[in-house]
Amino acid sequence: MNRECVTIAVSHRLLVPERKRKTDVALLSEAVELASDSDFRAKRAQMYSWLDEVVRLGMPEDDALDEMSQYVEEYNAATKEAVKAVQTKFVFTLIPVGLSALGGPLGTAAAVGAVANLVRFWIFDRRPVVQAREAEVAAMFHTAQAELGWKIAR
Repeated sequence: MNRECVTIAVSHRLLVPERKRKTDVALLSEAVELASDSDFRAKRAQMYSWLDEVVRLGMPEDDALDEMSQYVEEYNAATKEAVKAVQTKFVFTLIPVGLSALGGPLGTAAAVGAVANLVRFWIFDRRPVVQAREAEVAAMFHTAQAELGWKIAR
């Protein structure tokens, strides 16, 4: 087994473009744009490090594909949890804003604090923080799925 074979097998098994009336050139253009992103390149480097380890250990291709599929599932689940956490923070940030609107004269001071919390949320907390541990090697596939609208092949 060599690195190229596993790379092709992993990408073909996991990511499938959804045409949505897009030409091959449009799909390629989107892929090239994403591949140029520095964050995506770091994720891709992590995936290639995993791939080098798979080849070094002589892991059978099917086992490597199963492992990466598991990582993709774990990463997607971790991403969903991170998004839920952001949504929960947002709700609890909005509650004081709503209460301050009902607060009358004391509501003005409360409103200033509530708006400050809303701004703090928008600046610091609105992006999900994914805690995926070993599954981080699948981040590249998740990003390609999210950014390009590609689907995970089943």
